[in-house]
Amino acid sequence: MNPKDISEFKDAILASEEIHALVQKELGKDADEKWAAFQRGESLDDLYELISDNETCYGEIAGEFEGAAPDNDTFAIQTWRLGPLYFVTANEFAPLKYFGSFKEAEDYALEDFSGYIDALNEREQEEDDGWSEIASADDDVSAELLDWSGLKKIWKQYHLRNFDRFQDLANRSKHIIISRDQWGGDSPGLSGVWQTATTDNEADLRKDLRALVAGLIWENREQIHEHRRVSGQDMR
Repeated sequence: MNPKDISEFKDAILASEEIHALVQKELGKDADEKWAAFQRGESLDDLYELISDNETCYGEIAGEFEGAAPDNDTFAIQTWRLGPLYFVTANEFAPLKYFGSFKEAEDYALEDFSGYIDALNEREQEEDDGWSEIASADDDVSAELLDWSGLKKIWKQYHLRNFDRFQDLANRSKHIIISRDQWGGDSPGLSGVWQTATTDNEADLRKDLRALVAGLIWENREQIHEHRRVSGQDMR
């Protein structure tokens, strides 16, 4: 179900006692004059702007569920009702989407935010299955994983970032899952991908990571040796 422009609900809005009361409350001494103008079809954009105030969100919550947010957090996806209108809202997602019934609004919200809902379900399933979070970061969790594993010093010492990204190396272990949660919509500069690393066995994962790093050093030992020779470092 596609949302409708708020103007398509003009007649129902103007017939709503609830919206009339809202105008009376918010516009004060100018309310009667404004409402009369709205009834004549004048200045309707002012009425629509009042109803569409994202920050205040007039009306009442008719339904709510959660989606996955960065840093193992969640955000609320809400269906609101104001007079004859039903609309869907969520933090950092705008503008409001308008519908003529609760079912239409909720069906749209479930579909439009399905990726965030599914991501939260997967996260909760992993926790139920004994997987626990060990690191998270925006776009690349390599630095946080290096800190967690205690391999930061050796990674830097042998300049291993020249040969692989630690996040990609870690992914070779069966004891880690690195999930990706989109945040902020699709707005350039205002969105990204939040990476969350979980493990089912911290001790075994650390063993795997040490072995993977040792293997990376061995595979690239000639280049590492040459780099350290040129830079005046030895291999000890």
